[in-house]
Amino acid sequence: KAVDILGDILQNSLLEE
Repeated sequence: KAVDILGDILQNSLLEE
């Protein structure tokens, strides 16, 4: 699902910070 992908990207962004 698109939401699943978006959620993954958001979490990845938080982890990178």
